[in-house]
Amino acid sequence: MYSAFGEDGNPSALKDSDLESKPLVESLKEQNMSMPRIVPVVKTKEKMYDMDIDEVDEYTDVANRSLAEIRMTETELVNLYNSSEIPDGQNKYRYLINNLNQAFKPYELAELTNNVIEVNTNINAIVNNLGEFFSSIACDDKISRKQFLLKRFTTSLTQLHIKNEKDIELSTYRTKIAENDTIDLDSVLMLPHYAIEYSKLVLPASSILTKSNLNFRPKFYLIVFKKK
Repeated sequence: MYSAFGEDGNPSALKDSDLESKPLVESLKEQNMSMPRIVPVVKTKEKMYDMDIDEVDEYTDVANRSLAEIRMTETELVNLYNSSEIPDGQNKYRYLINNLNQAFKPYELAELTNNVIEVNTNINAIVNNLGEFFSSIACDDKISRKQFLLKRFTTSLTQLHIKNEKDIELSTYRTKIAENDTIDLDSVLMLPHYAIEYSKLVLPASSILTKSNLNFRPKFYLIVFKKK
């Protein structure tokens, strides 16, 4: 048997397991549960701004953008919001947040993707664009390489709605304002056995004391992936 989780992240029911049941595989496909011991390995194109064009051409995982264009896009979106000139049928606040989210997203998916998945919970992933877990980064206005580059992928902001204002008992539900981040999943990396202890940080059954103690070790990944 294994646990089925509700929208709040807590176990809601028990499911019978059989030969066809693969809850871990399902969680990896849906990316709906943070598992510190199992780290996704992804491929992206890193957005960099106003870099030297000749230098950018040497790197396949860099998307060179103009900072001025991004600021112009931001100004246009805010002006549309303030003037209420939003396309018909769209909520102006959702339109603003969704488009700003796309403009400020620090990465793009590569032209050739293998396994694009929408994340359904906030996760940390290793970017492996150049092989051997190396990826391009911007450092002092130049492009460099970094091994074990960790990137955070998140779910959308949500908005609270009332189901029925006439009900005595107030019942609410949430809807997404924008889109969740998407990843191009390349593989997964299994961390050593002692990472299981750190996984208790995100388990609903863990006590507050356990989570507090583990929270004092926020650099866990930096220690694991430190070059020797």
